[in-house]
Amino acid sequence: MYTKSQHIERRLRNLVALVREGKYSAGQLAAELGVSIPTVSRCIGALRERGHRIRAIHRADERVGRIAPCL
Repeated sequence: MYTKSQHIERRLRNLVALVREGKYSAGQLAAELGVSIPTVSRCIGALRERGHRIRAIHRADERVGRIAPCL
């Protein structure tokens, strides 16, 4: 169980680093992390519960929303 918790915490840290770059769609985040899009959504929810202010940015000239931190 402890190893699984470490793996999840590492994934969350990696996700925060990618989100801070502000240039990845949910699908791209999933590919970078080697997980599914629903897993990325759950991780973003977990980060929000921890106080991270993350929002999706939808642009008219793009087909996918970008995930970017609220600063």
